[in-house]
Amino acid sequence: MGFGTLFVGYFLLLNITYFEFTDIIAAMIMLMALYKLSFVNNSFKFGMISASIFAFFSLGELVISILNAFNIIPNFEGILSYVALIRYTLIFILCVFILRGLGEVAKEVDHRELERYSARWINFSFIYLLCGFFEIPFATSLFGEAAAYIYFVALIAVMIYHGFALFGIYKAFKDILMPGEEAKKEKKIGFTDKLWQRIEKGNREYAEYRQEKNKTKKGKGKK
Repeated sequence: MGFGTLFVGYFLLLNITYFEFTDIIAAMIMLMALYKLSFVNNSFKFGMISASIFAFFSLGELVISILNAFNIIPNFEGILSYVALIRYTLIFILCVFILRGLGEVAKEVDHRELERYSARWINFSFIYLLCGFFEIPFATSLFGEAAAYIYFVALIAVMIYHGFALFGIYKAFKDILMPGEEAKKEKKIGFTDKLWQRIEKGNREYAEYRQEKNKTKKGKGKK
């Protein structure tokens, strides 16, 4: 549990249609992962705190959506737009801490490629804030009809950027061993080595058996 779990949680944030129902799951998965990673550096620790806040927010987000669906409280549409702004702001904060944490870990293990990757993409994380801003009515009053087009472009940009952030997490999962994972890998490698040794031993025994059989046949042929 670590980068792999974080990847799954962060991936679930790509749901932009029914995010009210998946954000709470994503938040809890990321919270578990960042708790595990919080012992590595402070960026992941702050990420864990951000994930905790996001989990509480996601619960409120779900309640508001249910109330809106059943029309229990009228005029909720305006509130939902500001909920979306808060959501994107929290994802922005999470992304910054995650990428910073990745960069710090990559630097420690001398993974220059991931270190540069994290440093480069953290500069574009503001795209979440841009998308959230164009969710609120103020953006429409400020930009008029153009706000809808800008929001659409910003939403596409967010999804693309989210993919790049996910790739950084995947790179860390694939290339970096966290404490405790090395022993597991060594155990698996040890098992694999034993398996191959047994296969090779069986092949040798079979080859020797074939040789002995051929010798026996040749001896009978000479007689």
